[in-house]
Amino acid sequence: MKEHYDTTAAYAQAKLAQLMSARYINKIMEEDGYPVKCYAVHPGIVDTDLFEHTMFKKAFPWLMKVFFKTPAKGAVSVLHACFDKHIEKKGGLYISNCIEGISNSFSKKLDYQEKLYDISCQLVGIDKVNFGKT
Repeated sequence: MKEHYDTTAAYAQAKLAQLMSARYINKIMEEDGYPVKCYAVHPGIVDTDLFEHTMFKKAFPWLMKVFFKTPAKGAVSVLHACFDKHIEKKGGLYISNCIEGISNSFSKKLDYQEKLYDISCQLVGIDKVNFGKT
């Protein structure tokens, strides 16, 4: 039986993994005393190659210019996470369009964050990163 690949579900799972990873790495950095914060940033809908082969872009390419952000405008959310003084002490946040977003409660489960981290390290063939500790 051939399984159906759902691009929307895959995208949502990838964003969840991004948030869980940011939260877990932020926790490790805090525990180890590093003055670094990690964030998961969603810039909004940006006109990038992600949509290159979609029916939407093929049928309505002009709508991309009207409703989607340019890559430069999408970068503003990343810069916000880097430089906003209001969040500099609050790592592990989900930032969406320059504001603190609401996230799925599943993303806050530490045991799943750690499991994702362990599997990620295993998949890329590295030991757990110790961030400078020996």
